Amino acid sequence: MYTDELCFLLQKGCRQGYQWLPQSPIYKREKNQWLATDSPLDLCQFVLRRTLSEEAYSHTGVRDFLAGLEVSIEQLNLSIAKMKEGLSFIPQTAYDWYVKGEMIASLRDRPFHPTSKAKIGFTRQDYQEYMAEFGQKTSLNWVAIANHSVVKGCLMIKLRHWMYSMIFKKYRLSEN
Repeated sequence: MYTDELCFLLQKGCRQGYQWLPQSPIYKREKNQWLATDSPLDLCQFVLRRTLSEEAYSHTGVRDFLAGLEVSIEQLNLSIAKMKEGLSFIPQTAYDWYVKGEMIASLRDRPFHPTSKAKIGFTRQDYQEYMAEFGQKTSLNWVAIANHSVVKGCLMIKLRHWMYSMIFKKYRLSEN
């Protein structure tokens, strides 16, 4: 794919018509020179600077997105470094298999959403303590909240609540 300012290789994709060919270089044009970039943050800044007005680029949402992307990259690098050693263990029990599966799932998370893994506000220590791929023991504290105490405002939540109530009525189940 070539535009006046970006150049990169595409391949046919299953989910989308075409997608970037993984591991291939991406070039951006700056001051009449083609420069390779391998930084997702740099690439996003480059694209956003050229597609948004100055006012739109300075919007809080853009700053938050870029900050979240930066955090996501840092935290993903921590996870990848940990997984190089973490995936080497061979599970011996069903529980071990479950834990290993959770570690892999946590690492993958949502690969097509660049900031989904960003834990904004977590310190490096918090991230390593609470993310599944680091295998730290975590205690859970269960809390019961009465259904009528939960504030609901989303149409999907209302629809889900209505569907559950219909199921409860049909099978004469209690909601409590």
